[in-house]
This record gives sequence, C-alpha cells and structure tokens, in this order.
Amino acid sequence: VSQSRYSDKRELGYAYVTKSGKKGFKRNVFCTESEFSAKLEDMRSKNNNTDIYAGAYFRSWGKGKPDDEQIYGDAYIDIDVDGACRDPEKYEEAKNEAMEAIKWINANLGIKPGMLRLYFSGNKGFHIIIPTKNEWGVSSYLNSIHMSIADKISYVAHDIDTGIYDTARVLRVVNSINGKSGLYKVPISYNQLQEYCLGNCLMEGDVS
Repeated sequence: VSQSRYSDKRELGYAYVTKSGKKGFKRNVFCTESEFSAKLEDMRSKNNNTDIYAGAYFRSWGKGKPDDEQIYGDAYIDIDVDGACRDPEKYEEAKNEAMEAIKWINANLGIKPGMLRLYFSGNKGFHIIIPTKNEWGVSSYLNSIHMSIADKISYVAHDIDTGIYDTARVLRVVNSINGKSGLYKVPISYNQLQEYCLGNCLMEGDVS
C-alpha cells in the first residue's frame, strides 16, 4: 500500500474565544503536504498565531472525508507537569521526565537523542517527536503502536500524557503562542534541554 495513495492530507485547527467569553475549537481544515505551509501561515495571521494546531497524523482521504483506518506519522510524547512554565522546580521536574523518556527511547528504540525533535510546549513541559513514520508506514493501528510506546515510557517518566492517541489527534504547532500562558512553543536542542533552566528556555529558541 503506497503512502501517497492513502495518507495524503493533514488537519489544521485553532482554539478561540467568542466576544461573550465562550470557548470554541475550529478544526477539519484538511490540506495536502504541498498546501500545508500556506494554509498554516494564513491561519497564524488570522488568529494572532495563538492556539494553532496541526494533525499528529496524515490521514487518508476518500469520498470527501478522512479515513481514520489509514494514518501515517511520527510517534510523539507529551510531558505534562502543572506549573512547569512558571515554577522553576516544576520545570526541572518536567525536564528530568523528558530526559528519562529520551534515555528509554535511545535504549529501547535505538534512536539517538540528536535524532529527536524536542520542544518546550509553552505551558506544562515538553513535546518529543520520535522519527518513526518510516518504520511502520501506513497503518490502521499506528496510534495504538504510539500509545503502547508512551505507556512503556511512562514507567520511567510518570508525567507523560497517555490519553492523546486517537487517530484524529491534533498537536500545538511549533512557534505558535499558548493562549493559557502567553508563551511560545519553541524548538530546543538536546543540549539545551540538558543545560538550561526555565528562564533560559523562555528566552531562547526561534519564536519568529
């Protein structure tokens, strides 16, 4: 089964608050890989680059709707510690959890730290993207594989959110603003994760 035939569109969406204070979420904006950058930039512009999300998976497309039986994408880990964006001790807790997760990934999946994509989430901790999409290709149960990896890592990194592995999951877009904290989700290197404190992490990174 070819990846181009079955996993050809990715979702975009954004959270918003109405004038009356009611919270909402706009999603189901699907685009091909070639359309993705332009549509993302348009969404950033229209929503002040705040609370912008993209699908964790490319999803197949047929008969005018996504087919969740065929999905494709990298594995992901979300380290969540309440207060990590404000409290240096909570930040250190989240950082240590991320380090333990990275050690597990290296030891059990054979993926070196430098191959991972790491992000400070802008709120509760860190996102870790594991380059595994070429390992399992298109699959009707890929999210279950990713959830199994997260479950295993949670034995050594207890603050992993293991409830985010449905096929339609969206993740916060890098270099967008977290509306709750006012901070950016920013990419960081493995060395930055090891060495930096909360203040450094908030000041460093590409926030363009």
